[in-house]
Amino acid sequence: MLVLALDNDPAGLALAPQLAVAAAAGGLQTILVPMSGLPSAATFRAACTRRAGAPVSERLRVESAREGELLHQHGDFIVFVAVVSRSNPVVANFPRTAATILSLGAGRASGDELARIAVAADDAGRPLDGVLVADPRPDDTSSGRFPASGRVVTAVLPTRVTGATSGSRQ
Repeated sequence: MLVLALDNDPAGLALAPQLAVAAAAGGLQTILVPMSGLPSAATFRAACTRRAGAPVSERLRVESAREGELLHQHGDFIVFVAVVSRSNPVVANFPRTAATILSLGAGRASGDELARIAVAADDAGRPLDGVLVADPRPDDTSSGRFPASGRVVTAVLPTRVTGATSGSRQ
């Protein structure tokens, strides 16, 4: 899977390793491969480079990718992570995978930016198969699996009671 994140969107970039960890926790031999990208992802790449070749867990490892190198990774699930420019996204330089998704933080991209990356991905022969959104509601810090216990799902509207008496008459 190729996960595309927009530059200067740390929440969107953080979803890729979370996806890899979830796959590994589900029993898949998983490889996380940070691709070369924009300077805004330097910290992410540096953290991954320190772990390159060393298993993070029994089912998860991080591998480094060098520019121009043909990647022949072996695993049940491989997550390639690429950071692309908002103004001029280039997707053609990244490996072809079974699925391409866009990962972004809520409210971190305009409609024009989303359109540019969708067109760039399609032009590269890698149309977007889905979108992952980090924290879709600014006040939502849940995992997304269950509603928070204190959250009101539907508003309770007041009702008017008519025809009722207030007390008993004899």
